[in-house]
Amino acid sequence: MCGNRNIRVILLVACVVLVRCQKRPNNVCPNFRDYFNMANNSNCWYDFAAEMTVPEIIRNTGYPIITYKVRTQDDFHLTVFRIPGVNPTKPPIFMLHGVQSTSGMFVGLGKRSIAFQPADAGYDVWLGNYRGSEYSEGHESLNVTQKGFWDHR
Repeated sequence: MCGNRNIRVILLVACVVLVRCQKRPNNVCPNFRDYFNMANNSNCWYDFAAEMTVPEIIRNTGYPIITYKVRTQDDFHLTVFRIPGVNPTKPPIFMLHGVQSTSGMFVGLGKRSIAFQPADAGYDVWLGNYRGSEYSEGHESLNVTQKGFWDHR
């Protein structure tokens, strides 16, 4: 009886080790040309953050997160993420990405990410997302394929 239990435990541990040690496929490369042979390219690597959302990255890095949905005067739906500060005497910090990006650029390097530096210092960190980005594609009556969606006058 005891022998069967030991065998089961050994098999379970072996399965866990195999799953944990399994090499993940590359999903990030430093330049466009490297993506053509990404699977076997030594310049490319697996990045856990490339497959996670901003809230998942923040949570998995050990920080609290609050998600706000904001509706603008011209009916766009924007998403703002907040890493609450622990020092109420410090002013909030608002970070907004550039063209063709998202707030993910501020958290994609794990604990070394630029959003976590002020959070570690006690600041209230807010991460905005421009309209049309992955986290702010909503509008009351338009969608991203319509010209009016991109008319920001």
